[in-house]
Amino acid sequence: MSDPIYFSDLESSRKDIVEIRGRTEICQGGPRIGSLFVNGIKVGGNSLFGGPMLEENGYLFLPKREKGWLFNGFKLVKVDLNTLELSYLGVKSDLIFLKRIKDGYIYFMKTLDDAGKINEYRIKI
Repeated sequence: MSDPIYFSDLESSRKDIVEIRGRTEICQGGPRIGSLFVNGIKVGGNSLFGGPMLEENGYLFLPKREKGWLFNGFKLVKVDLNTLELSYLGVKSDLIFLKRIKDGYIYFMKTLDDAGKINEYRIKI
């Protein structure tokens, strides 16, 4: 099973080891977040990240927890596995559930509900 609550660490196609350490729930039954490490190097300072994560062509895609006065949720980020630099992809939501990458798009959901009506979104990467 791979969802924002139960997700695995990742070995990239380039053999990078990507881990979310110190996982904790943001609320009871909610997504788990923690610190991002790539090959043992902490990425993003004190930022917290969730899963599941996807990787393609040397880039890692995952939700980054944002907490502030006007917004409290997740933003979709892209991490360059060569430089470990972060960039935002313009998606923000209470929940970002990454599903797959296909034909230059990343597909995701904004809910954990896989039954009934499924609203799947996509953004060009």
